[in-house]
Amino acid sequence: MVLTRRAKVQLMNVNDEDSEDNGLADPGYDVPDFELLYGRTSESNLSPRTAAFLWEAADSLDTLLHDLPVDSRRDELSRRLPIVAAPYVDDRFVEAFRSRVGIVVERLAEGTVGKLIATCTADEIAIWLISWDAGARHDCGDDPEWVEARLPPRPGRDADFDRAVDILTEDDDVLMLFNPEIDGVEDLEWSEDAFDPPVNLHPRDWFKPFRG
Repeated sequence: MVLTRRAKVQLMNVNDEDSEDNGLADPGYDVPDFELLYGRTSESNLSPRTAAFLWEAADSLDTLLHDLPVDSRRDELSRRLPIVAAPYVDDRFVEAFRSRVGIVVERLAEGTVGKLIATCTADEIAIWLISWDAGARHDCGDDPEWVEARLPPRPGRDADFDRAVDILTEDDDVLMLFNPEIDGVEDLEWSEDAFDPPVNLHPRDWFKPFRG
């Protein structure tokens, strides 16, 4: 198994001596203590399992974009991103986007309570991609064994990835970029009196902070 490059944050070592005695699955790498980070939070936040599912998917995407050959990185990201991004997906863009995926990995591993996870459009798009990956894996019954073994279920809260994205992002405006029926939305100019208009939808603006 290829070990992924895990964020160096608050970790629990799943290779400890008690793992085998307790019958806990050993993924072969350190993982955050999601029960500690998310287990005592309100229902308005992620459940520990949902956070773990998303973290695994985010880390896998980060690792994939790091390990692929340069040309394959561009192809992989172009395949995943809205078609409007295609002309801009060069090596610099790929590295910038991968760095944002890595930041999402770190923020999920630090806990999201009271924190703004998505701080630019690239973050929001990355979170949607990650949620779709996690959802596809869950639907196929391919959830990480260590999650199933270590984190008790929260009925009604686990694997609700649409709700998770609502928690982690400000809105779902970026989904318009994935809709082929909404052509040119990234170039629309919104009137000053428009209520909460979309911002930074053009790929040139994806890495601009929402604030500051």
